[in-house]
Amino acid sequence: MKVQVNELKKFVIEAEAEPNFWFLPFHSGCYNRLLGSLTKLVDVLHFGARALKTLQQEFQRSDNFVNEEVNMLQSELANVREIICSSIKGLEEISKMKSFKFVEKEIENKKKNMSCDVEMGKSKEDDTWLSGLGDDGIREIIENFLHRSRDVVEKLYSDEGEKELKSEVVLSLSVVGFCLSVCMQGTKEIEDAMRELVQWENPSSNV
Repeated sequence: MKVQVNELKKFVIEAEAEPNFWFLPFHSGCYNRLLGSLTKLVDVLHFGARALKTLQQEFQRSDNFVNEEVNMLQSELANVREIICSSIKGLEEISKMKSFKFVEKEIENKKKNMSCDVEMGKSKEDDTWLSGLGDDGIREIIENFLHRSRDVVEKLYSDEGEKELKSEVVLSLSVVGFCLSVCMQGTKEIEDAMRELVQWENPSSNV
C-alpha cells in the first residue's frame, strides 16, 4: 500500500505543476486530503499489525488463544474489519466511475436499493459507508472494543506474578484500539473526499 500511496503523491505533484493539462482543472485540495488520509492509514497499519502479532504470539504461548473471552475479542476485531472493508469496496466502485452516464446509473441503482432497504427497516447506505455511522458511531465501536479488551485482560491476567505481562498485553491492545480508531476516521475522511471529487466532476448529479 505504501508503494501505491507514493505513486499517488508523485501524480499529485506532477498534476499540480500542470493543473490545466487534464480535461478538467486539477482538484489539488481534494487529492491532497486523500493523500494525507492514505498516508496516515499506511503509518497506523504498520503499528497495528505489529501489535496484533504480539498479541497473537502471547495468547498462543499462554494457551489463551481458544479462550472464550479472546474469541469474543476477535469477533469485535472482525466486526470492525468488516465495516472498514465494506467502505473500501464502496470506494473502489466509486473510483471506477469513468463517465457521467455511469455515475447517473450508479446513483439511480443506489436509490432503488436504499428504497428497498428502508421498507425492511434498515439503511443500505449506513451498512456501506463509515460516514453513515458518524463520529459518535465510530467512537462507540472503539469504546466497545476497549471495554472488551479490559475484560479480557482482567480475566486472563489476575495473578500478581503476571503484572508485567499484563502491562504488555494492555499496551498492545491499546495500540490496536488506537489504530482501529485512526483507520475508521481516515476511511471516513477518504469517503468524504471521494464524494467531493465525484460531485465536483459531475456537478449536476447528487452523489
